Amino acid sequence: MKSYLFVASRAPFTSPHTLELIDTAMVAAVFEHPVRILFRHLAVLGLTNSDDIRPNGNRNLVKVLNALPTYEIEEIYVCERALQHFQIESAALPDCAKVVSLDAQRSLFAEAAVVIGAQG
Repeated sequence: MKSYLFVASRAPFTSPHTLELIDTAMVAAVFEHPVRILFRHLAVLGLTNSDDIRPNGNRNLVKVLNALPTYEIEEIYVCERALQHFQIESAALPDCAKVVSLDAQRSLFAEAAVVIGAQG
């Protein structure tokens, strides 16, 4: 069975791309594909939101992420360098998120049979 890595890089709440990417990941997981999600670049800015709905109507990303174990998606990764750049503490992230170095990200890419990204 092919493993999937979904990579979110776009700024949160400016478009639905990150949430659409996660929706696609959930579909892959329903078909029993191993799924991992990596947040990089500007996408990390959406991981500390606590509002139910953003002003533009997007769903709350953190709530969506916390629901992913229901779909057997338990591997959510966040770029360490992006967190440092935006001065986000790992304690502010959802419990399901694991902070990873650039080397660990390279391994995620190398291990995935399919990489799907929402680049900015």
